[in-house]
Formats: sequence, structure tokens, C-alpha cells
Amino acid sequence: MTLAAAFSGIAYAFGSASSGVGDVRSSSWFRDDFINGANLTIGTAGTGAVQAGGGNTGRDEMGAVTCKAIAVADLAAWALCPALGPSITLGIGQVQLDLRAFATVSNGVNNHSFRLGAGDQASAVTAVDLVDGVYFESDYPNHGASPVWFACCANAGVRTKVTTGISPTGASDQRFRIIVAPNGASVSFFINEALVATIAANVPTNNLAPFAQQVKTLGAAIGFLIVDYVELNTTFTVQR
Repeated sequence: MTLAAAFSGIAYAFGSASSGVGDVRSSSWFRDDFINGANLTIGTAGTGAVQAGGGNTGRDEMGAVTCKAIAVADLAAWALCPALGPSITLGIGQVQLDLRAFATVSNGVNNHSFRLGAGDQASAVTAVDLVDGVYFESDYPNHGASPVWFACCANAGVRTKVTTGISPTGASDQRFRIIVAPNGASVSFFINEALVATIAANVPTNNLAPFAQQVKTLGAAIGFLIVDYVELNTTFTVQR
């Protein structure tokens, strides 16, 4: 049992990797499968009720968390691991963030903005877009005629966004991976293990934390962003 589990009974772990990722001097990792939703915080705006839940939803997960926006202008957002806090530091080694998620597809009648990745915790749960972050975004129709995922880097409110050409499926989960170069100079984005974008501009310099966010922008139908797991690994350039 991990120290975190011993204190809270929540299914997340801090520590050095014990298999395949190196020892505590050269790497650190964090993993959460959301068996218990108590390790989450939610930020809301708008007028509708914002709901969240955990438990099995039929996609082979141990647990899941749900952003659920009901009315136009609702913002449903999770700081996925508030106990972790803004402790993702870039530029001290390679940082890899993995998430598995399911998002409703915007169609021009019911539209949603989705964002997930790592960002500054304050704006992730209270604002529409991030001040600092490395994240995926599907923001139809602001990004054009289809609800494709964009790869995004934000530094002090200045953002670079690159299309991946891949849309939410609305029918199955997608695996998202973000890898920040050891020197913090560039970020590579993957969907289902395929490289979809690399950005070397506006890479954030402040510390980050995992987050998921949904904003309802049009229509009456409820939209969902369901996150199955999050895993973070840092491989240090210099052993500590």
C-alpha cells in the first residue's frame, strides 16, 4: 500500500517507479484510476447544475470521473489530482502525461468545448481557456467546421494551437499522451499512440497540474467528458 492510499483509501499513488521506469533518483511517477472520486475538486460557472461521478461506466476502467455540462455557459471542470497540486515542473527532464477519455461530439446543434491535459490549476477550474498549460482542446465551431482535437501550449496567456485532424468519436475512448522534451523546449502530442502534433512555441514555464474541462456552448442536450485514468512520469535529466 502506498503512503497516499494508507492515508486516504483513494486509488492513487506517489513515488518512484518500481518496474520499467527507473528508481527514485532518476524518475518519479503519479497514477490515478479514480476508484474513489474524493480526490477531485470541481469548479463551476453558469446557471446549470454541474455533476460528477465515479465508478464503472462500461469501458473497462477501475473508475472514471465525469465532467457534465447541462446548460449553455456551464463550465464543468476537474482538477484531476488536487493532492498532487501544481507540481509538474518542465525543463528538468522528460515529462510524459497519459489520459484515457471519452468526449461527446459537437454537431452544430449541441456544441461543447473540451480541454484536458496539464495546466495552471486556477484557470483550469474557473476559466474557459488556460493561462498556462499543455493540453488537448476540441472547441467547435471556434476551430472551424469540425470538432477536431487541437494540440495546445499556453504560456502566460499566449497560446499556440495546432490541429490534429482527429475528432472525438462519441462512441469510444481515445488515449491521449503529452510528452514534454527534457529541456522544456518542445511538446509532442499523441492520440492512440500516433504522433499528431509537435509544438515549440509558448511552452509554459510555470508548474502545472492534470485537469479536465468541459464548457457547454450551444443546445439543450447534456454533454460529457469522461476521464478513465491519468498517469504522469518525469525522467530527470540529472539524478536527484
